Amino acid sequence: MLDGETVTFEGRYLCARGARLYDRPERRVPVYMSAFGPKAAAIAGRLADGVWTLAHPVKAPRVIAAYRKAAQEAGREPGEIILQGIAAAAETDDLALESSREWKATLRDEPYAEDVADPAQVGQLGEDLSDRKYKMMAMLGPDPAKHVRQIKAMQAMGATAVVVMNVSGADPLGTVRLYGEHVLPQLRS
Repeated sequence: MLDGETVTFEGRYLCARGARLYDRPERRVPVYMSAFGPKAAAIAGRLADGVWTLAHPVKAPRVIAAYRKAAQEAGREPGEIILQGIAAAAETDDLALESSREWKATLRDEPYAEDVADPAQVGQLGEDLSDRKYKMMAMLGPDPAKHVRQIKAMQAMGATAVVVMNVSGADPLGTVRLYGEHVLPQLRS
């Protein structure tokens, strides 16, 4: 379709009949593949323009290594390595934690890797993640230095791009301000 062709496809999970893009992009659109383990990362290394995974300090390096190895074995340069984290600013660390707890499940593999469609089931997955572990994995609170440290840790893991999801229920605009006024300037210097 990106080459201007009309496509009919009958697959196991997707069917397309006479599908066509009428407004094609000026340049080729990169395709990034989500991966939460080495097997999926290897597929991304062989086929995709990049890999997207959670910024888990133990799991992400294994995903990145598998992605790079597969790209090399396929004779390709590795593309984007996108690590995703979550952030919530508020007046205090405790308020940031309390107002973002519902997003704990986004740091678990299951909502992305398994057939979990019910939001209540996703929420239950988050309940299994302790607050202590959540605080270690998320960027929570008003201190920009904490956010900067964690983003730099993501870069050190090999990220070529970092995605930060704003999950602050207490002060979503405050999170945007924190990043615009303090976090991003420190990362750019």
